[in-house]
Amino acid sequence: AIQLSPETSEYLINRGIAYFNSEQFKKSLRDFDAAEMRGASDRQIYSYRSQIHFKLAHFNKAQSDLERYLDLNPYDPFMWSNLGMVTRINKQFVASLNAFNRAITLNQDNLEYYYKRSKTYYQMGDMPMARKDLHFLKASGFKEIHPDYEKLISKQE
Repeated sequence: AIQLSPETSEYLINRGIAYFNSEQFKKSLRDFDAAEMRGASDRQIYSYRSQIHFKLAHFNKAQSDLERYLDLNPYDPFMWSNLGMVTRINKQFVASLNAFNRAITLNQDNLEYYYKRSKTYYQMGDMPMARKDLHFLKASGFKEIHPDYEKLISKQE
């Protein structure tokens, strides 16, 4: 299909997704970049490409793609959480908190977002807020709290 209609970005995006699924990340990136250069602004480009950049530890590029994705689809709590993770890695703690808060606003039932926000507060040195989220998680029955993190937070009290 790409050979018959090379200007059609949709084909490149679909092949990029296929390469992504088979973990051929360089080929996937090449197709997503080519689709974008042809003027496509399909959010799938930014979603998949951000995941590739994250896996390859290209966190600034992952952040840029997540921001582009969220410009196109601002109501995706999962992607806001991903942005929170990337901005935390990039030591942009206020942006990280904002992203996790947005994820929580969009899906208050996903306790993972509170856990990730707690870790951001911890990295910022805001122990009272880190503990507040941790206490909320424990009271809510969240079972995924890493014991080392809980000990670390408890030591700071």
